[in-house]
Amino acid sequence: MRAMTIADVEAVLALEQSVQPYPWTRGNFCDALASGYLCYVDEQAGLLRGYAVWMPGVDEAELLNIAVAGAEQRKGVGRRLLAAMRELGAARDWARVFLEVRAGNTPAI
Repeated sequence: MRAMTIADVEAVLALEQSVQPYPWTRGNFCDALASGYLCYVDEQAGLLRGYAVWMPGVDEAELLNIAVAGAEQRKGVGRRLLAAMRELGAARDWARVFLEVRAGNTPAI
């Protein structure tokens, strides 16, 4: 697990487009990085397995985007991304973290 950089955007965008029905654009990811959002990637042997983007607030954060590559799903990648943010939130004294999902997104609910 490490912080996402601008060099990761193409791989992140490809993963995003492969798993999201309404994918973010390159501009969305670049804006998130430029705005200081908490953007992390999980990779193994140079292969991007997943990523997460959080918008921090004063005492809370919102999970804006999270995705795991299809072949890596159900292997704990998403859980690791969420755990890393939970630890970061505890260090920042966040009272809560939240995620809004579409009603039809049953895997996220």
